Amino acid sequence: MSKLFVDLAIPIAVNQLFTYSVPSHLNSQIKLGVRSLAPFGKKTVSGIIVRIKQTTNVLCTKDIIEILDAEPLISEELFNVLLWISEYYYTPLGETLKIALPQQTISESKRYFSLRIKDLTEIEKLTSLTTKQKEIIDILERHKELNVTQLRKRLGTKTIYHIINELVNKGILNISEKLSTKQKKLRTESIILIDENQRHKWINWLDENLKIQNQKNNKQIAVLKYLIGLVDTPLITLKDLLRKTKSSISTVKSLEKKKLITEKLKEVKPTLDYELHDTETQKIVLNESQRNCVNQICSDIDEESFKPFLLHGVTGSGKTQVYIECIKHTLKKNKSVIMLVPEISLTPQIVARFRLHFGEQVAVLHSKMSVGDRYTAWQLVKRGDCSIVIG
Repeated sequence: MSKLFVDLAIPIAVNQLFTYSVPSHLNSQIKLGVRSLAPFGKKTVSGIIVRIKQTTNVLCTKDIIEILDAEPLISEELFNVLLWISEYYYTPLGETLKIALPQQTISESKRYFSLRIKDLTEIEKLTSLTTKQKEIIDILERHKELNVTQLRKRLGTKTIYHIINELVNKGILNISEKLSTKQKKLRTESIILIDENQRHKWINWLDENLKIQNQKNNKQIAVLKYLIGLVDTPLITLKDLLRKTKSSISTVKSLEKKKLITEKLKEVKPTLDYELHDTETQKIVLNESQRNCVNQICSDIDEESFKPFLLHGVTGSGKTQVYIECIKHTLKKNKSVIMLVPEISLTPQIVARFRLHFGEQVAVLHSKMSVGDRYTAWQLVKRGDCSIVIG
């Protein structure tokens, strides 16, 4: 097989791509849009593969270290949009990609410090030490390995580089580069499935076991009776089941071992308490002006022509309902929608109203959300589970 080379977009303030060679054992894993680990100066960085080629004019290329993803994080369509953004705004492609991806997806390694000589007495025989140097050595004896931020926090001072450099020059500290390649995990919760087959199984088991009176059996009976009483619902969360029946996890696990219940993990969507806000329940009928707006906007959506529209109207005049009607039309054409609000404080009422119309198709992304919640929302949009993003 011929030698492969890749161009990586690395998130630094330099407007260029960086060419690396691909070790033969990684050839089958190379895809556009996946992350790769690569050496970069004294550091290890992650970047996005944006070009695959069989020749290069670059002399003495370094090998990439590892491929981090089985499937591309960025589609060809999204990549073309980001490439346009990079060129239009004169922004390095690596930094543009970094903004488009969840936090910490592409990053550089951090420098960690550890003791080369473990015995403080042995160190003091070799060289004299200041009080701060002794403190750092004592901290690293207890914590084994720390980065600069962690050392600053434990030492209680911001200026520590000169102290660290002196210890490195004296041969007391080791320096290593480490890169976190872990992605945030999707939030999940345990659920118990409920269906007619399960109900028949529970009823039969109860007929056989109601006469057996002991504490363990009684708790299991109480759980199954509660589950049988749940109608028109395909599942209940384990947390709710334990709370409603005042049971313990061991009771549920016992029923699971008997194959009486089925427990599974379900992805949890970020809610951020948007359900707590009031939403309108009555059907809104558009007036003539609103209908004209909707018709004009939807006409241009049908023609797939880009046009900006400015809606004039005071607060409460029905602009949001115009957006909603246009979004309904857009979704019917198998397209997706981004809804931007001017400030985060307005997000809850907008989300509540949109979920009333569009249900689980709505995802939320903004800076006040936790990194984990943003990653979950991003994955939902990437997979196509949500067609509307509010931010």
